[in-house]
Amino acid sequence: MKILEVIYENGVFRPLSEIFLDEKKHFKILITEEDISLAELFSGIIKGLNNEIIDLIALDAELENE
Repeated sequence: MKILEVIYENGVFRPLSEIFLDEKKHFKILITEEDISLAELFSGIIKGLNNEIIDLIALDAELENE
């Protein structure tokens, strides 16, 4: 799974950073608003960690492409 930050302008989602995806491949996209933490989004999937730790792991740039 990849997490991309985008801005929605004029009916189009524009990435805020460069993305590397296969051309003409179909993707499913989950859209959340900025005020929802990743910990809340993945609540119940990762057990035993508090929300702050889950957010730190999810936003770690070193793990982005693994």
